[in-house]
Amino acid sequence: MIANALDSSNWVIARASRRLDITERMLGYKMKKYNINKQKGKKITIL
Repeated sequence: MIANALDSSNWVIARASRRLDITERMLGYKMKKYNINKQKGKKITIL
């Protein structure tokens, strides 16, 4: 879900967080927690 939102927003954190209805800070925390980055993008499908 997180990776899909990031992909559909071209990895713009602000847009992806609006799609997920969470803050940018929360999205950044979840990306760090689940080790989601641009290179690994769709590898993780948690949440």
